Parts: sequence; structure tokens; C-alpha cells
Amino acid sequence: MLASVAIFTCQDVLTAYLARTYPIPFFMTIRYWFFLLFAIFIAARSKNGLRDTLRSRRPWIQIARAILLVVEIGAFALSLRYLELAELHSLFAASPLIVTALSVLFLKETVGWRRWSAVFFGMSGVTIILRPGFGVFKLEAILGLFVAIIFAIYTIMTRLVSKSDPFLTTYLYTAFFGSLCMTLIVPFFWITPKPIDWLWIGLLCLSGTCGHLCLIKALELAPASKLQPLTYLQLAGVTTLGFVFFGEVPDMITIFGAMVIITSGTYVILREGHLALKKKKEKGDKNSKEQIISQPIIKT
Repeated sequence: MLASVAIFTCQDVLTAYLARTYPIPFFMTIRYWFFLLFAIFIAARSKNGLRDTLRSRRPWIQIARAILLVVEIGAFALSLRYLELAELHSLFAASPLIVTALSVLFLKETVGWRRWSAVFFGMSGVTIILRPGFGVFKLEAILGLFVAIIFAIYTIMTRLVSKSDPFLTTYLYTAFFGSLCMTLIVPFFWITPKPIDWLWIGLLCLSGTCGHLCLIKALELAPASKLQPLTYLQLAGVTTLGFVFFGEVPDMITIFGAMVIITSGTYVILREGHLALKKKKEKGDKNSKEQIISQPIIKT
């Protein structure tokens, strides 16, 4: 899990550079093509084969989810043109809190007063970062919050399809329809990059594959609720690399707001894991693995 966090941190630095240099659909398309080839390779080698893997009980939700991820990744990259890495990731850290709030509406889950308190406390951290009414409010920061909301909806949809479709089906749908969308868009944005930048684009594609392999392996060995708090270490990583490569230094207000969000998010994640384990014990299903998808399989 720590390896995946380190890889995704480097991936975000590459995304920041490319987003500030090239049209976003251009390098997103190449990344999706690479992703599709990898997904097809994995599905073809599975015991069900490529054809059976494509069969979904909720195909329309799968398609909508894949398209939503395209929007989220594009908005994330666009945000990096206007926000610092640390500032964007501080807002993005609110996603688990938004997921908890939305799960009541879309998944009919029950959220107790402890988690609701953590959600409201965490969203106060978002307000601290946005700083409305203090003369330093950035309209671009709303785009960062939009990314967190879209990612939370994507997570909810991931939970919905996970109840009926296996992991590889979701993985393949994400790759195929995401690639299809980008292929239709890219002719309007295609340009020839500098020779050295092909290296960075290749590393962007490779980092996504390697990062997800580490993440998938980690989720095979331990519950998601225990692993996801480690993803907050990425904020420290992007803050450090943002300073090294772009000279970005977050102010103390942003850091304080981020700590409020991270504290609340970590509590919500651990609380959900505790409640899931308690529920399983009550059902007597002590030997089954925990399957809470609080971390979607595709990261931005």
C-alpha cells in the first residue's frame, strides 16, 4: 500500500507537469489506451475469459461510472493548472466524508451521530481552505471541491456495481468506455509533443499500471478500511514534490484545514471498518473477507 501511495504521488507530479504543458485530453487519451491494453490482457488471462468478463448485470451503471471517471480525471488535471498540488489534495481528501453523506441517500445506509459529527467537522476543514469572506477566496478552489464530489459519486457507483459484478468486469468496463470517450475527443486536441515528453507520458501510463497492481495486491491481503488511511500520506508526498519541482509552498491555513479533513476522514474510515466487522460477527460470518470499497480501483 505504501508503494502504491509513493507511485501515485509521482504520477500526480507528472500529471501536473503535463497538464500545464499540453491539452489535457491529449495525454489522457494515451493513458487510457495503455490502460485498456492492460485491462484486456488481465481479462483474457482470467479463468472466465474476455467474453464472460464483459457480461455485466448493471451495464448502464458501469458505462455511466466509466464516463464519470473521465470527467473526474479531466477536472483533476485541469485543477492542477490553477491550484497547487497540496491545495488540490487537501480538498480531494474530503472525498471519504462526502461518500459517507451520499451513502445515506444512494445506498440507504445508516450513518450514526459519530460519523455525521466527523463529516461536519471535516467539511469545516474544507471551509477553512476555501476561506470565503476573507478576501483570499480562490474561485479555482471550487473546481478542486468539484473533483472531490465527483470522485465521491464515482465511489458510490463503484459500491453499487460491486454488489452484482466481479472486480474484473468493472475494471474492463472502466477501461473500455473511458478509452472510447477519449478516442472520440482526442482528434480535436492531438498535438506532437517534444521527444523528451514522450518519456514523461510513458512514465505516467506505467505509474498508473504499477500503482494499481500494488493497490490490488494490498487489498487482497488486508481490508480496505485498514489500508485507506495510508492514502493520506500522499498529501505529504505531493507537498514535498510540489516544493521540489514547482516551488509550491502551502500556507499554514491550508495545512490546518487539511489536518482537520484528514483527522475526520480517518475516523470515518476506521469507524466504518469497525461497524462492518461487528455486523459480520453478528451474522456469524467470521471467515469471509471484508469487501468495503471505500477506495475505488481506479485512482486519479
